[in-house]
Amino acid sequence: MSAVTPSQVNELLIAAGRSLLQYTAEAYPWSTAQKDLREPILALARQQQESVRKLAHWLDDEGKIIHFGIYPVDYTSLHYVSVDFLKKHLISNQTQVVELATFEYKEEDSETAHHQYLAEILANEQAVLASLKAL
Repeated sequence: MSAVTPSQVNELLIAAGRSLLQYTAEAYPWSTAQKDLREPILALARQQQESVRKLAHWLDDEGKIIHFGIYPVDYTSLHYVSVDFLKKHLISNQTQVVELATFEYKEEDSETAHHQYLAEILANEQAVLASLKAL
């Protein structure tokens, strides 16, 4: 196994930091019918931001430039959609974040200090996914 590169770490930071969950928290398309989901979505977005903070800290410790990326333009078509439709997209996007974190965790040599760091990030992103599925 080889160590995960800073560019791979930054790719995961962008995936989590510019996820549909983060976009939804920042540009939420809430109506009165969706009000009961607002707080759980915001709480999950804050939970995911912990992964972003850890990844940014990792890159900063390595002396690397941190790229935070931009939200995909496709997200703008998800305003004023039904809760069920949005949830499907949130779960799909979060599944992609988990898959990327899983790949990077498996790539990291278990002898490195970063292996445990990635394990924590993976566990956090898996918990976010499980919570989204439970909404």
